[in-house]
Amino acid sequence: MASPQVVQRLQQAVEKLKSVDKARLLRSSLGEESLEQAGFATVVADIIKKADFALQYATPLDDSFVAAVADIFTNLGAQLESQATRQNSDYVSQRAGFTTTFHNTAQGLRQYWTHFISAAVEARGFLEDEGIRTEYKKTVSEMKGEADEALKRVKEESQKTIEEARQLAKDIEERARRTAAHISVKDAQKQFQEAQGQLDDQVKLWAALSVGSLAAFLGVAVYLAKIKLPDQWQWHVVYYTAIRVTILTAVGAAATFCLRILRAQMHMMWVPEILARQFRKFWHGLDPPARPLAG
Repeated sequence: MASPQVVQRLQQAVEKLKSVDKARLLRSSLGEESLEQAGFATVVADIIKKADFALQYATPLDDSFVAAVADIFTNLGAQLESQATRQNSDYVSQRAGFTTTFHNTAQGLRQYWTHFISAAVEARGFLEDEGIRTEYKKTVSEMKGEADEALKRVKEESQKTIEEARQLAKDIEERARRTAAHISVKDAQKQFQEAQGQLDDQVKLWAALSVGSLAAFLGVAVYLAKIKLPDQWQWHVVYYTAIRVTILTAVGAAATFCLRILRAQMHMMWVPEILARQFRKFWHGLDPPARPLAG
């Protein structure tokens, strides 16, 4: 376990790293010669994120690991501070050398980083069965919530489409009553057939997507089931298990979404037929004076 003195050294290094003047370091006013144009803001943000992570899980580790990482972050903070305080001429001339040195120093974290990851995995309970179940339930709950929200939106859109279809039928009936003498039953049937054809294409499309998504779900499940895990229990087994559960849940949600859309499209497929029946019923029920007069 790391001693309080070493953890305090790491904390000071992290605070020094965060205290660097980001505006003077990036100097966007220099245009192409600025570090901001080189995307260095993302690099600095990533280093600060790692520093916070290391500080959070430093206590369970050995002093040697924590001290080595503290020295690296101290060195990185000093490099950032040095570049930020340079005059513009020196800033531009030293820019390439600074970025190279900074990246090389940051690479030194790699040989110690696995220890901090192991401490994080242990602290978060991934090495215990209960921790795995908790994370699994959390992931499934989140995916279910997203799927339910998507299905709710699909249902709302379907209801809206059905209402629009009903309104369209009402408008068609009203226009037909006003202009019945100039409407051909054959032309109206042709329009209904064209609408039916478009809906048939949508049904075929979503049926194909539904079959494909179900096949993908079964394929992924079979593929993941055939992968042999190591006999020895290690923390990365939990990591791979969580990834597989997430993949299966995502593919299952996609399959459910496609099936719900297919169901909605199949309901819509009958709308043109209903409209055609209503039109034929209306046409044959017209009063004789409303029909075109012969001659």
